[in-house]
Amino acid sequence: MSEFYPKIRQKIRNNLSQIAAVILMFLFMFFYLYNHIVYTIQSGEGGVKYLRFFGGTVVDKVYP
Repeated sequence: MSEFYPKIRQKIRNNLSQIAAVILMFLFMFFYLYNHIVYTIQSGEGGVKYLRFFGGTVVDKVYP
């Protein structure tokens, strides 16, 4: 068990640039696609919840 953490730490150090590149890529994709992921409902507007794989539009719950 005591050898486990140093091995993991060494693997992280050896692959730090690749790990950082993947994290930066996901952050870039998240911020670039933010307008397609999050929808803002302004005051006075109504919204419904759509579940693609779980039955479609939820019509029996009202979101205030």
